[in-house]
Amino acid sequence: MSEMGCKKETTNKDIQSQLRGLVLWECVFLGITCYRDTVERMHGIRFEIRPKEMGHNVPHCHACFGGQNVSISLIDFSVLAGNIPQQKLKFAVQWVEVNIGILKEHWDKYHVIEV
Repeated sequence: MSEMGCKKETTNKDIQSQLRGLVLWECVFLGITCYRDTVERMHGIRFEIRPKEMGHNVPHCHACFGGQNVSISLIDFSVLAGNIPQQKLKFAVQWVEVNIGILKEHWDKYHVIEV
């Protein structure tokens, strides 16, 4: 007996949800408590997306340097929180603007809201 007309079409939202779930389960099985998706390292700055930050309203990335951290909006490139040295901050904001496409892809892997 074959299934006729019962196949559900998979949407991008379904795929994103499944990928996010797989990454988070992988973290649970590996004992990782604070998973961070490092997108790039440039000039001593680590750019990352943090998938466990569910509930944030503004899509953003983190730029980490020397034990300090700043959150940069993926919408208007404003600084949302944190502090790093001014010269590094200027570079970080410019890097985010130039690399917005890849940052949006990483954000969309872990968050339902698309940017």
